Amino acid sequence: MKVFSGKSKRVILIILCLFAAVILLIIGLKLSFRPESITEEHFSEKDKDKISARLHIDCQNVKIEKATFSHAKDSVFMFYISDIEKEDIDGNYYNEVYQPAANPEKIFYDSSENTYISCILDTDTKTAEIKLTAYDDELYKVLKN
Repeated sequence: MKVFSGKSKRVILIILCLFAAVILLIIGLKLSFRPESITEEHFSEKDKDKISARLHIDCQNVKIEKATFSHAKDSVFMFYISDIEKEDIDGNYYNEVYQPAANPEKIFYDSSENTYISCILDTDTKTAEIKLTAYDDELYKVLKN
């Protein structure tokens, strides 16, 4: 007694191959959206200059501790900055005077130059989190090299 004929075996094999392809595609998509972190040792002075130009901050005075990004084209870039003063961003960012009561040391800024850039400055620890919510090819190249 035959369980499967030759044609049925081919159909089952095709279905299994398609299922495997879908699984591999899902895994690939998950990996492409997983954020990657880069520490300060990765950045050359030229890289820091490019980053400061794209983020509209003065990197002569500040230190880029870490950057995170995903490999997807709709990336979110996060930069963690230390040794930053309010004066380092005041000229290029504006404050909507929104300070949560729970932590008055944190000041929320938006970039005057690019609406996709925002910053949370902690005046107590002199650190900032700068977030770019749009894909930037130049920043992606700096971070990938």
